[in-house]
Amino acid sequence: MSDEMVTHVHPDGRFIAWATRKEVHDRLLVHRSVNICVFHPDGRMLVQLRNRNKRNHPCFWDVACSGHVDKEDHPNGDPHATDVAFLSAARRELFEEIGITDEIKEYGEFAPFDGVNYERTMIYTCISEGPFVLQPEEVEEVRWVTPEQFAQLSPVTPFLSHIVQHVLKWK
Repeated sequence: MSDEMVTHVHPDGRFIAWATRKEVHDRLLVHRSVNICVFHPDGRMLVQLRNRNKRNHPCFWDVACSGHVDKEDHPNGDPHATDVAFLSAARRELFEEIGITDEIKEYGEFAPFDGVNYERTMIYTCISEGPFVLQPEEVEEVRWVTPEQFAQLSPVTPFLSHIVQHVLKWK
């Protein structure tokens, strides 16, 4: 885990302090993150199998891309420039993890989900057919799934399970 700086925030999103990634994870501090749900034009959703060396949920199926909002994502290190920072992080993660630069749309910003995560999350959606270039340190493989196929995936991260059941309008 690196010493890159991320925002420690209140569950409502208000900035508290800069902290290292290690610190927010060791102390379970609320911090900003992005998740990008990638859909094929035919409606299937892209899921990724997390790398076996990930600290949390190794070899679990997860959203197509996700990541922290780093200090560098904030213009001039301004922790209050949240919209720009969220979008910057989402575009960066989309390119780093699966190698695409397709247009993304904001789906919504969410406080931590009780019993699921401790992140202030901005969810984006993207329509893409690929091709995908995977970042091997993050992603073992990707797979297109229908809602019926998703129901058969295992194991699935608590976050992905929660958003498919309670947040996304995916049928």
